[in-house]
Amino acid sequence: MNKIVVYRTHIEINDYNLGDCPSLERTFSIYDMTYHKRIPKGQIYDEERRVLMLPRGIDIGFLERLLCTEPVVSADIDPAGDIGKVQLKYKPRDEVQIEAIKFMLNMDKYSRYDYTTMKSVNLNTGKGKTYCAIATAAYLSLRSIVITDSIGWLQQWEKFFIEYTDIQQDEIYLISGAPSLMKLYNRDISKYKVILSTHSTLKSIGDKQGWDKIADFFKYCQIGIKFFDEAHLNFDNMFQIDCYSNTFITYYLTATPGRSDMMENNIFGLYFKNVPSINLFDVDRDPHTKYAAIRFNSNPNPVEATQSVETSQSTEAAKPVEPTSVESTQPTEATQPTPPTSLKQPQASNTASPTKRPQTNPIMRPEKQVHVDATPSLTLPILKFRLRYAYKKYLPKKMKMLGSLFRKINHYTKTPDAIFEDLCKLCE
Repeated sequence: MNKIVVYRTHIEINDYNLGDCPSLERTFSIYDMTYHKRIPKGQIYDEERRVLMLPRGIDIGFLERLLCTEPVVSADIDPAGDIGKVQLKYKPRDEVQIEAIKFMLNMDKYSRYDYTTMKSVNLNTGKGKTYCAIATAAYLSLRSIVITDSIGWLQQWEKFFIEYTDIQQDEIYLISGAPSLMKLYNRDISKYKVILSTHSTLKSIGDKQGWDKIADFFKYCQIGIKFFDEAHLNFDNMFQIDCYSNTFITYYLTATPGRSDMMENNIFGLYFKNVPSINLFDVDRDPHTKYAAIRFNSNPNPVEATQSVETSQSTEAAKPVEPTSVESTQPTEATQPTPPTSLKQPQASNTASPTKRPQTNPIMRPEKQVHVDATPSLTLPILKFRLRYAYKKYLPKKMKMLGSLFRKINHYTKTPDAIFEDLCKLCE
């Protein structure tokens, strides 16, 4: 038995026991911060067969150096069903779609990829990944399976297959659960040109009945082309399907070729390291968002810190008090009754200085009203609190000075606002 066998979408290392190559197992694992241990990611170990399965896109030379043996490329391939001629109703709409289709079909400058079995097609949302995939399936005339995240997306694929080609609805089989998948074994598979399935359905069958059932499913259905829509999602399940299928060619469609988690993204990069890909992103025209993270510390002094606290508290105080709950029988805003006369705000005359108006809520009962002063005056306890906060945050070594400072403030005859102004002048 050969030690390293390279299949079309995965690599198998035979006669392997866990721990034989710790560096290899560590490469395809991530550290779990919750349980404080490393968990496999991008590797599957079959204890019964003593086989370690790895992604096809990794460096073969890397495995040769680690295991000191030469790999063997397997000629085995799942049977691919011929679906006959499929007519496209529409031509590609722009150069982007034409270039993507040429890449997927190994045309012109992409003919060097004739012997590749995996391809990554990276197009932005709305650029026509679905159309390019349908055109490729029609050109190759092989039975295809589309695997995606949700049943809603599968229904869109079904709609577009009917819209873009002459394939009829009864020639598309949509798997909407494990029972519908099992029904395929009692039907004539030759009448179906396209099969649609979600990740969750295949995972459910694989986990409950064994992933060998998934391998048998691909062989029975004679799948020749495998499309992973939004390939950056369901990374673990996508890898398992690749390990238990050996289709003629596999396409990975995505607008986001990466993972948000840094450790997972490193393994995702190894997964597609040697997989041919095309990136047709237009930085100037494609919708995108640029983020610039800037860390800034203004180093405020104690006076500026107390001023910021005062501003934030004034802002909170100026907000009207919202009721905790409103009965459904309350009148609408247009028919809201006017507040009682006792709650009406006094009118300021031309000669008198404007008075501070308390914030009230007419929806609440008068006895439940909370009057909040929009611009509260500075009191002595608030002044001490702000000084204590400022010293603790910015002058922790001088906290002992607060006791003598507070004793002096207690004997001042000035108002807290005047004391605050004097302190500001001292810090200028």
